[in-house]
Amino acid sequence: MENNNLGQTDGFHLFIQDVTDRCYKMDKLEPGWNHYDLKHLYYILYYFHADFEDTFYNLLANKDWRGLSNYYYQRCRLDICPVYVPFDDPPSGAGFFEALTAMAIGDDKSVEHLFPADRTPKKYNEIGKGEYPLKRVGEVLLAGIWYQDHALLDYAVPRAEKFVTGKWPKWEAAAIAYLLALQAHDVAKAGEYLENACKVLHTDFTSVEKKLFIYGHGLYRLAARVLDEDEFQKLPLPEYKTFSKEYAMWRSSHSELPQLYIPFPEPAAFLNDLLTADWRTLPWVPFDPSPIPAEWLELIQ
Repeated sequence: MENNNLGQTDGFHLFIQDVTDRCYKMDKLEPGWNHYDLKHLYYILYYFHADFEDTFYNLLANKDWRGLSNYYYQRCRLDICPVYVPFDDPPSGAGFFEALTAMAIGDDKSVEHLFPADRTPKKYNEIGKGEYPLKRVGEVLLAGIWYQDHALLDYAVPRAEKFVTGKWPKWEAAAIAYLLALQAHDVAKAGEYLENACKVLHTDFTSVEKKLFIYGHGLYRLAARVLDEDEFQKLPLPEYKTFSKEYAMWRSSHSELPQLYIPFPEPAAFLNDLLTADWRTLPWVPFDPSPIPAEWLELIQ
């Protein structure tokens, strides 16, 4: 785990310090509490007013690509951990975007947490009922391509082909069209759709996402998994400001796994192992819906 040279007052450092303080308070309130108790963890990890934009912009300005990958890794692991996201019921669309983030930085473990290898088309259909179409169509297609699972692809591809002919936001249509072209090994079309996906960003995307479109980098890195080496070398990098060619080239030449950007110190150091573990193997204590003790409110104030 790295030591970075950012000042101690940037948003990420302040969040780490806040979580560490909450662990200290929880240890005082409930000595010996179970570190796998989801209710306790929720009030310790709850983001509240955390703002990480300054950290992102510093890393980008310094072209600290390793730090940026580790930043995204820690953010992704925090965002999808079972404290926030039930194992088989992610919020609408979260699986799609978080999986692309994980693909961008080489975090296979998070992709396969979001899309378990044994999840069937029937299960994807159950999860997607009543959800936004990008979740219903995009997640099963992304999983099918990731695993090259014929059952998932047989289910997903016809639905995706129908999706791209509908009246959906341009970004979503471009992303799904890219995935279809990638699965068909149509490199020319895939390159066209990838560049378009980096251009037609709608207002729901944040200023940070538009500055470096990490989801576009995830789509690009998926191609490295699906295409053979000669095909991948022919896939053009998007010629648009939201896509960083420098970051893409760095990722292509660095295969090491990302690490936590800022490890938690004691008494929160147990979170370092918890956040990087295979979550489906851990002895979680289910979230207790009963009211919290009044003293806990000071944890998030």
